[in-house]
Amino acid sequence: AAAARSPAASQYEYLRDEVAGRLADRMRDVARPWPRVLDLGCGAGAVGAAMGAAGVRCGHLLAVDAVAENVDRARRRNGGSGMVVDEERLAEVGGLGKRRFDMVVSNLVLHWVNDLVGVAAAVQGLLKEDGLFLAAMLGGETLGELRVALQLAEEEVRGGVSPRVSPMVRVRDVGSVLGRANFALTTVDIDEIVVDYPDMATLMRHLQGMGEQNATVVRGRPLTRAVLDRAARIYRDRFSNDQGNLLATFQVIYMAGWVPSASQRRPLARGSADYKIMDQPAPPPPPPPPPD
Repeated sequence: AAAARSPAASQYEYLRDEVAGRLADRMRDVARPWPRVLDLGCGAGAVGAAMGAAGVRCGHLLAVDAVAENVDRARRRNGGSGMVVDEERLAEVGGLGKRRFDMVVSNLVLHWVNDLVGVAAAVQGLLKEDGLFLAAMLGGETLGELRVALQLAEEEVRGGVSPRVSPMVRVRDVGSVLGRANFALTTVDIDEIVVDYPDMATLMRHLQGMGEQNATVVRGRPLTRAVLDRAARIYRDRFSNDQGNLLATFQVIYMAGWVPSASQRRPLARGSADYKIMDQPAPPPPPPPPPD
């Protein structure tokens, strides 16, 4: 919330803008219009802007976020309507209705959710038959470089470590989340976005500006100057490019699931094939090698 209220918030939107564009590319692959779309955790409206730039056909866009300032920014940017709702309380909000939306899209917010299955199930209840849930979240390999540098530095200086980077969902868990929420035709894929920063202090300032700073409940002892200085040296020694900038990797997990519909393709029942693979004729032998 504090990040959204900062006067400098717009300069830290580059990661969400990039991922929003990649989400819009996925929408464009589906040749259909989207009369009613809900942008869950809308932030500054990156998804709506990316949809417009990509030519995605959207009738009405509803921007939903837990922070009122984000909803206002998204509406100013994209038009449409807005509602202040905590992502984890979707099922409790009567104003959203049932089976009203053709698509629910979420851009880099669900990794903060405690009950991901519950949120996915609530989204499923908002979608029409054959509606699409499309989301991107940060995965468990995000900021691995920072995690290593802080752990090694704290171990050297203090002789022990504390959790310094928020725990995030693993790729292998996402598919089961969609299945448990009763989505069909689910797909999950990952991407990595590597951003370079001049130093570790700049990286940590940007993470705070994005609202992606550490959110673990038990933070351990505060980081001392000695630990931070040692971590900065380790980071530069291990994870810098040829220009001397530090590399930070953001693992992005994309997931998509459809509300079941009779119009969707389904696999044939087991044993219903008309022929067996073993009954097919063997392929012809390869041609003989050319003469010398």
